Amino acid sequence: MGKLLIEGNAKEYIAARYKRDIVVMGITVLVFAGALLGMGFLFANLFGYETVTTPGWMGIGNSTTSQVRNDDYYWYIGIFTAAAILGPLAIIGWNVIQGIYMGQAKISVYENGIKGAGVGPKYGSSIADTTTVSSFELQYDRVTSADITSKRYVTINASGKEYLIAVANPNEIVETINERLRLTKEAKV
Repeated sequence: MGKLLIEGNAKEYIAARYKRDIVVMGITVLVFAGALLGMGFLFANLFGYETVTTPGWMGIGNSTTSQVRNDDYYWYIGIFTAAAILGPLAIIGWNVIQGIYMGQAKISVYENGIKGAGVGPKYGSSIADTTTVSSFELQYDRVTSADITSKRYVTINASGKEYLIAVANPNEIVETINERLRLTKEAKV
């Protein structure tokens, strides 16, 4: 493939991202869990009581009316508490799974081609795209384009297939690939 021009891997990107986003993710998860718990207590207090009237002694005297908790009270508390626990665990788990698979993505740009591994083109939007890492070794005449997606991913388009690689230096990698693509087209003419 010739001389190595530039390379990048997702491990550097993930390390930088998680250092930056861990506080934001933590606050988001806490707010999410707190909102669910609050909704549980709100619904429990709105719909979890019933009015009970107790007659006086042997039907003589004043009857008393009181509010007592019914089964709905405990149901709302239980459901929303479970959601407040399981929801954040699911969010954290999904991010860990994405990190594991995205961590396998890498790219090496050479004089005569590109080697690497990337995840599906719609990374994060489906389980199949998030958990499928495909290796590639492409000559420049098979590469259609190289783009930056969401300001952090390098997208390599090649013969109807897309490879998505998160890297810490996407601008430099895409510029290098596009320069090599331009040189390859000029050499053909």
